[in-house]
Amino acid sequence: MTEDQKTQLKAQERHYFGGTLHLVFAWSAIALLGSLVWSVMDDYWREWKGYQRAFHDMEVARLKDEMGKTQQEIDAERRATLEAQVEEARAQVAVQFSRMEEIDAELDGMANDLYVADQNVRFTKALLDTAKYEYEEATRYHPAQVEKARAEMERLRDLLARYDDENKAILARAEALRAERRELTAQVDALQAELKDLDVEVLRLARSLEQLDKPFAHAVLNAPVLDFINPTLKIRQIVTEGLLYDINFMSIPRVDRCQTCHMGIDRDEYVGAEQPFRAHRNLELIGSSASPHPFEQIGCTICHMGRDRGTGFVETAHTPDGEEERQRWEDEHHYHRMHHWDNPMLASRYVEAGCLQCHMGDVFIPGAEKLSRGKELFENLGCHGCHKVAGWEDLRKVGPPLDAIATKTDPDWVRRWLADPRNFRPTTRMPQFWFLGNSSAPEDRVRNNVEIDGVVEYLFAHSRKGRYPDPPRGDPAAGQRLVETVGCHGCHSAIGSEAEHASADGRSHGPNLMRLATKTYPGWLFQWVRNPRNYWDETAMPDLRLTQREAADVAAYLGSLADDSWRQRSDAYFDVPASEVEQARDEMVLGYLSRKQTTEAAQTQLAAMSERDKRLMVGERTIARYGCFGCHDIPGFEDAQRIGTELTTQGSKYVDRLDFGFVDLPHEREAWYFQKLKDPRIFDQGKVKSPDEKLKMPQFHLTDEEAEELVTVLMGLRVEEVAPSRKKQYAGRNQALQDGWRLVRTYNCTGCHLVEERGGDIRAWIQEIKGREGIGANEALAFAPPNLHTQGAKVQSDWLFRFLKNVEPIRPWLEVRMPSFHFDDEQVNTLTTFFAALEEAEYPFQDYRKGFSLPGPEKALAEKLTSKDYLNCLSCHQVGDRKPLTPPDSWAPDLALARHRLRVDWVRAWLQDPQGIMPGTRMPSFFADENSGPPDILGGDEGAQMDLLARWVMSLGDGRPPALTPLYLPPPPVPLQRPAPAAGAP
Repeated sequence: MTEDQKTQLKAQERHYFGGTLHLVFAWSAIALLGSLVWSVMDDYWREWKGYQRAFHDMEVARLKDEMGKTQQEIDAERRATLEAQVEEARAQVAVQFSRMEEIDAELDGMANDLYVADQNVRFTKALLDTAKYEYEEATRYHPAQVEKARAEMERLRDLLARYDDENKAILARAEALRAERRELTAQVDALQAELKDLDVEVLRLARSLEQLDKPFAHAVLNAPVLDFINPTLKIRQIVTEGLLYDINFMSIPRVDRCQTCHMGIDRDEYVGAEQPFRAHRNLELIGSSASPHPFEQIGCTICHMGRDRGTGFVETAHTPDGEEERQRWEDEHHYHRMHHWDNPMLASRYVEAGCLQCHMGDVFIPGAEKLSRGKELFENLGCHGCHKVAGWEDLRKVGPPLDAIATKTDPDWVRRWLADPRNFRPTTRMPQFWFLGNSSAPEDRVRNNVEIDGVVEYLFAHSRKGRYPDPPRGDPAAGQRLVETVGCHGCHSAIGSEAEHASADGRSHGPNLMRLATKTYPGWLFQWVRNPRNYWDETAMPDLRLTQREAADVAAYLGSLADDSWRQRSDAYFDVPASEVEQARDEMVLGYLSRKQTTEAAQTQLAAMSERDKRLMVGERTIARYGCFGCHDIPGFEDAQRIGTELTTQGSKYVDRLDFGFVDLPHEREAWYFQKLKDPRIFDQGKVKSPDEKLKMPQFHLTDEEAEELVTVLMGLRVEEVAPSRKKQYAGRNQALQDGWRLVRTYNCTGCHLVEERGGDIRAWIQEIKGREGIGANEALAFAPPNLHTQGAKVQSDWLFRFLKNVEPIRPWLEVRMPSFHFDDEQVNTLTTFFAALEEAEYPFQDYRKGFSLPGPEKALAEKLTSKDYLNCLSCHQVGDRKPLTPPDSWAPDLALARHRLRVDWVRAWLQDPQGIMPGTRMPSFFADENSGPPDILGGDEGAQMDLLARWVMSLGDGRPPALTPLYLPPPPVPLQRPAPAAGAP
């Protein structure tokens, strides 16, 4: 075969060129090697590893810094003294060196003897146990061997006793030698121990630093490929049982990896550090192992949301808190919103939303003030009236009933009020329904007039008719004085002046009362201030037990607050031709009728209707459309259902289900909710809709702060992600506290009183009016309602029950009155349980009617201690009919009532530190320190003196319970006397 034939045959056996193929394989190998190296290095330089390296460097620097500071704080002079004393002591020990050598040698020689003696005891004891067994067996089964067995047992017993004595003697000698040696070195050991104590913190830091500052070892452990052995850079994760993620209809446990980067989150050394190493802002509440919410149990994402398993900045679904932070993140972290993740992290301003899942039942959530204010605002604005939310289904309606509106005001006022409530009262919570962004076109203004006229017609047609009789003539000046002093300003921050309007404290609980005369009839006003529940049985307005004269004066003052300028400002809303209004009304009614019948039949029915009938139909349909019955009881709508979207899981609503319309907003839930709350109808912008299709949520004129508080609530309303066992349990004391706080908030007890450092808002007003009389701010607090701190430990629960049911004055100098709220028994029990639960005091009550009668000598000693030569207690306190000689405004409570009112343990605590219990009290501290008590009574023993005083106070008065005075009976309803005037009349 020729060479050409061989070449052709070889070419037939393969279809590739070897040289080219070698190059392909070579470059492929290089590419694969490169991708392998790239993947290894990419893993090695992952973002979180960089953070951990930086944190490691911070830890090393911190430890070195702390060690340097600690070394500087060590008393150098004391250290030098100790070192000198150690050297001196060692020199003294050196004199006894030969004796110490003898002791050590003898102890070394005794080691063998001690071992032999111990072994002799152990082996002999084992032989004795065997001999005992053989003796017992011989006694039962081999009588002939009994004596031999007994002899052997006795021999071993004697031998064991001898060996035991030898062992004890050797042990005693060894201990004596050790004691002698310790005595020789005692001074050196003590001085060295003290020297070590000076360095103990430095040594601790040095040990920690030694573990961390190993750059070479750590470099090897964290090197590529080798980092599978025992790296120091590693994912840190927490599996949170009972805290779940809902993914595609399946709940899985959260696996939080946040602390992979946020390594200082639970350490107070890193408070104020740069992110991601900054400690949690409230480690006492969240994060540390000692807190109620340790990270090792709850992790982070159950509160903050975000992607729990992520370890990169973008992959964890961070959310910036504003455009400035977004820009910074884009520059520093190449940030973009993570796609296809439905629950991104909460922005920091909404982070408190995470608390709501476990604390829905809390009235005030510790550490979540913004969320707590949002919940309160949600209820105060009546959001639950239109929107169903689990947990808020059974709250009362926030607005007054409208079934007797004709007895209170006139149709013209209601018409103008509906057009723009804030025109009359700038601080009202009543929202605006008409003349808004999607209803301000000329044709909309006509329709607005038609709807408002219809609502007014419907309300007055279904209202009770008549008026209350005119009140007795009152003195406006006396009424103003009463309003300023009896406590009205505890709930009403603005009375009389438009400039003085509500702030965000308890004094915004009630409405601004300016211009009241232009709204309300004098007779209604008089009846309202005498007994508000005659008009509205669910009102939170209390009864101040005004006499007829006082009520007439207050009504005269409030009735003098007249200002008609607001009417002129509202005229522009109604500046539309009457013919256009009538035409629009006909078109609206025809539209309503045409929905269920032919156009021809609807036109026939329309022609037969009177103008009043048309107004009533429009009014009924308008009330139904806007859901006015959500806040007010309106006749004919008793069974109407909420008109708004259910919000129970609004925080988990998918973003693509929110209609952003043509509004330029970030496609985020928070942004949409905020905009919706600020301008509820803005999403109609640019859309073509019929009037009935337009958005109807009213405008509440919220501030940015209020809108953020409500968004925080909405973001907290999420799909169930917490197992019931992990939520806060509301039972026993917890439930008593929440029930009590809800009542306290509903009736605004904190408008006047301080309860657990909340409230007391009327104090600022009392300081103002007392300042007009030349009384200083601190002295004026004596005229304020009492601080209820420790109230549950202070008063007997049965007394508090009687007091709340039948209020009686305790401090005669106070002008401000504790109102009568006419609570039922269940409400009073709730409050008494609440105050006892606050202090974890014994409940329901303790009976102090027996056991406090002092023996003659003790009584004499107590009277001496309280006399004017000593504590002079009766210069301020009255005891029954015995009054102090000072003016009444300086009197203190009657001690004769203490037995039935106070708890003896509290009395003793009060005597010891009255300022600690009630800062600002006029009660002096007689026992401020151990040398304060009179030295000639009970040997100067302050504890015994306070015990004696407490028992003396509880022995005063009648041992029998006080006779109940007749319950205060509020004035009964007054019948309406004459029909209301025609529509539009003043």
